[in-house]
Amino acid sequence: YLDTFMALHLTTYHEGKEKYGKYFRPLTDFEIMHLKGAAARGFDHLHDGVGLPTQHIAMTAEFELAMQAVNPELTVPYWDYTIDSYETRKKYGGLDGKMFQDSELWGPKWWGNTSTDKHHITDGRWAYQRITSYNSSDEHAFHSPYGYARAPWNLNPSPFVTR
Repeated sequence: YLDTFMALHLTTYHEGKEKYGKYFRPLTDFEIMHLKGAAARGFDHLHDGVGLPTQHIAMTAEFELAMQAVNPELTVPYWDYTIDSYETRKKYGGLDGKMFQDSELWGPKWWGNTSTDKHHITDGRWAYQRITSYNSSDEHAFHSPYGYARAPWNLNPSPFVTR
C-alpha cells in the first residue's frame, strides 16, 4: 500500500497514464481536489454538513482507482481510529494529540513521526516531504501566503507536509 502511495507521489500525470492506464492520477491531483473543495474563503464543501461523507467517499473512490491502476490487488484500508482513541484515553486520561505520537500508524514504518515543535514528519519514507508549490499559471489555484498549496488563511511557513 505505502509503496503504491509513494508511486502516486513520484509519478507524473503523463508518465502514469502511459505506464498504468486511464485510471492513474498522481497524488498532486488529490491534493488539488481537496484544496478546491475545502480552501475557499466562503465555503468548505468537503467538511461542512453532508460534504464530509459524500465528498470524502467520492475522493476515496477515485483515489482507490488510481492506486489500483498501479497495483490492482489493493484497496484503501479503513482506519478504525476508535482503537487509537481508546488507547490514548486509557493511557493519558483523555483524548489529545498524543494519539498521533503513540500509535503504530504514526511511526517510521507507516506514516512517520511528527516533530512536536515543527509539526512535520521527521522519519520514515515521508520524512521532510515537501508540499506542492503554488501553480502561478492557474489563476484559480488556492495557495497560502507563502506560496504553498494550502488554504489562503494557512500561515504555516514550513515547506514540508505537516500534521
